[in-house]
Amino acid sequence: MLLSDGAAIQESIGKLFVDTYFPEVAEAAAQQMLGDIRIAFEDHLETLSWMDSDTRESAVEKLEGMDYQVGYPEGWPLLAKYGTLQLSEESFYQNIITVAQAHSQQERDRLFEEPMKEKWSHAATTTNAYYSRNKNALFIPAGILQPPFFLARLSGLPELWRHRLSARSRNDSRVRRLGPQV
Repeated sequence: MLLSDGAAIQESIGKLFVDTYFPEVAEAAAQQMLGDIRIAFEDHLETLSWMDSDTRESAVEKLEGMDYQVGYPEGWPLLAKYGTLQLSEESFYQNIITVAQAHSQQERDRLFEEPMKEKWSHAATTTNAYYSRNKNALFIPAGILQPPFFLARLSGLPELWRHRLSARSRNDSRVRRLGPQV
């Protein structure tokens, strides 16, 4: 149920957080840093003596096909689905019924829709980056791009992101050659 997993509420709070605490300049700086890390990571792959050429080629293909999302989900997909609900300040019980009915309809609709690639499994307020093997995507929420972590420990973020990239390259023997998949 929507109220038990809190996904739409989580996304609503995340949007408020991003609008208030995540300026475009921070997003641009994070995108630039991530791009630099990605280039350095690819360059490093070329110098690994223990990696044979087929494995190296597969790792580079996977890296090139990886999706990178910084700050927040593009288009706020859950807000688009639930943002039009008519809720009342008078009846909490009726609001629960309305949200439950909308969630139930949304779950039925999902049976016939393409998966939402832009849907995040963590909130934009999360203070940790994560990698999705199913989507071949690295997610870096706005929550981790805040002071003091983003400013005072600037060197720590590239290490965290490098770790997220390299952990998947080391542990995932199946290389996704077709880019992000769901």
